[in-house]
Amino acid sequence: MKLKLSLLLTLILSATSARAEWIDFAGWDHAQVTGAGQTFEDVCGDIDLTVTGVANSFTTSFTGLDDVFIGGSADTMELTFTFSGAVDAIMDIHTLDPDEILTIIGGNPATYNHVFGGMPTQSGALVLQGTGYGISPTGASHGEIDLGEVTSFTFTYEALGNNKFDRFSIGCSEVVPEPNSLVLVLIGGLAMLFGRRR
Repeated sequence: MKLKLSLLLTLILSATSARAEWIDFAGWDHAQVTGAGQTFEDVCGDIDLTVTGVANSFTTSFTGLDDVFIGGSADTMELTFTFSGAVDAIMDIHTLDPDEILTIIGGNPATYNHVFGGMPTQSGALVLQGTGYGISPTGASHGEIDLGEVTSFTFTYEALGNNKFDRFSIGCSEVVPEPNSLVLVLIGGLAMLFGRRR
C-alpha cells in the first residue's frame, strides 16, 4: 500500500509544473551565434536550444551569472531562440532605460511582470521601453517576461544612443501535460492504488 501511494505521489509530482530553471549559457560564442548559430544542449531536461543572430556593431557575451550581456551604440540586434521541443519560457531583463527598446515575438502573447525600477511603457505584442535611468525605484526597469509555451521566439534589442548595454536571462521548463492528461494520470494512479483492495 505504501509503495503504491509513493508511486502515485511521484506520478502527480511529475505531472505538475516546476519553476523554470535559468539556462546556463557558459561557452557563449558571439561569432558562432551571429554566424551559423550556437546550440546549448539539455537546457530543459533533454531539450536543446539553438541561438542565432545577425552580426552587426553590437557585442554579446556570457557574464557567468546565467546572464547574457548585449549592447552597443545606435544599432539593433535580433536574436532567435529555437528549442528542440515545447517549453514554458521566461526572460528576465535587468536595466531597461528610455534609450533602449526590447521587442519579443513568439508563439504566444508575452506578458511583462514588473520587479523594480520605473514601469516601462508597453505596446504591440510586447514592445518595452524604459522610463528611468539608474538603479532606483523610478530608474531603469527590471522585470520578467512570461513567454508561455513556445518552441521558438525572437528577441530584439535596440539602442537609441551610444554605449547602451543590458543583460538578460532565459529560464525554461519542459511543458507539462494538459489538465485532462493530469486527470487521466490521477485516475490511473487511483485505480492502481485501490484496484486490488476487493
